[in-house]
Amino acid sequence: MSYVFQEYAEMGGTYTLYSLDVPSRGDMTLSHQWQNADGEALREVKTEKCGTFHSFKGKAPNVKSVLEKQRAGDF
Repeated sequence: MSYVFQEYAEMGGTYTLYSLDVPSRGDMTLSHQWQNADGEALREVKTEKCGTFHSFKGKAPNVKSVLEKQRAGDF
């Protein structure tokens, strides 16, 4: 399983692209690269080794997120 997400700079038109790979066995890896607004690499891809994924042991919160409230028309 792999998750891809981005973090945008507050100003400046750059962002960091992340890819988190979660294998069924073994350690996770997080790859990240700084890119400009056109998707061109500004730095080399860096890869970090992470620990092994363990299932979450909590319950979902009883509080709705802002997006859930907007969709439900609570605003």
